[in-house]
Amino acid sequence: MKEMGLEITVEIGKANLSDDPEGLAKIERARLGIDLKEQFHWKDEGEAFLRWRKAIENLNILVFQLPIPVRSARGFSLLGEGLPAIVVSSSDAIQARIFTLFHEYAHLLLGAAGDMPSPRGRP
Repeated sequence: MKEMGLEITVEIGKANLSDDPEGLAKIERARLGIDLKEQFHWKDEGEAFLRWRKAIENLNILVFQLPIPVRSARGFSLLGEGLPAIVVSSSDAIQARIFTLFHEYAHLLLGAAGDMPSPRGRP
């Protein structure tokens, strides 16, 4: 984006662990631009993942799917200078990818990216 002369703007909200979960969910659903009526018309979980992914990407958050072994990690998020990113394991079930997408989005809202854990048995 810098090379093209575009300003990097991320439209992600901010959250605290003390925030009301239902109120925060309403705010973030509005930010993502998907209401319940629209969601209930999706044909399956595959469409749900694609629509939620696109909504998050519209906030200038990069979303990647990589073949990470689920036993190592289901996903992680990255925060820093530039655009934040969410990575979900393409090796996981689609329902689990949706959960991971929102779990990592929550890390970004809290301003604390979710690190990928070390493989089991290693420090």
